[in-house]
Amino acid sequence: DAAKACAIGGLLSLQDAKSVKPDFIPVSFYKLFGFPTGIGALLVRREAAELLGQKREAGHCFFGGGTLAAALAGETWQRFRPEPSAKFSDGTENFLGIVSLAPGLDRLDLLGGFGTVKRHAFAVAFHAAAKLSRLRHPNGR
Repeated sequence: DAAKACAIGGLLSLQDAKSVKPDFIPVSFYKLFGFPTGIGALLVRREAAELLGQKREAGHCFFGGGTLAAALAGETWQRFRPEPSAKFSDGTENFLGIVSLAPGLDRLDLLGGFGTVKRHAFAVAFHAAAKLSRLRHPNGR
């Protein structure tokens, strides 16, 4: 997940991504700044989109979130939207979460960016490890 890589300072730059040409880059925004939950992205290289295949088979599940271009009531016929992004939407988008992304990224920049997140994450982990290593069970171990 690219968000986790940001926290530990390993995110590819755009230049690196162009030379490596990853097929997919998943991003969980919750991992970047703790809110919103349930908002993420899957960046897909156009040439790799067909590798994802059809998520659904006609007549075998529910549809929502704008995944269909057309459907017949009382029939098991439907036509899916052709855009790769439409295949993976299962309901109304989290609009309130989406509008919080820009302010969240702005706040992250204001705090010093991903380098600050990395240093803080390592400081918290070091502090927790030091405290935990001093704990002793009542039996002395």
